[in-house]
Amino acid sequence: SLQRAVAFFVLFHELGKRVADFWPRVSFGMLGYSIGRTHSIMRIATTASPVSGADIRRRMQDMALLHNLINFRRGLNAMVAKWRKRRELEGTASLGKVESQTDLRMIEVL
Repeated sequence: SLQRAVAFFVLFHELGKRVADFWPRVSFGMLGYSIGRTHSIMRIATTASPVSGADIRRRMQDMALLHNLINFRRGLNAMVAKWRKRRELEGTASLGKVESQTDLRMIEVL
């Protein structure tokens, strides 16, 4: 209603006036601003979010799943690298042990 709008205008004008009068007093005139030049900046953001909460929740779940898959992949790659290294060391110890092409294809991961 119009009365409510006028009440908010008066309230915020008085709030701005008190703040504008406060700073020059406490800073001995070093800080301050003119309320007449800055009142147009004072706005209240009331626009609703363009993205629903359900969309945000779904995106967060997708991001968590992707994070878990990436961590799983890193762990699996590290495990395969250790396995290859151990197998290589065992192969050099037995002198001449050669891996088959099938073995190499089986251990190729991601």
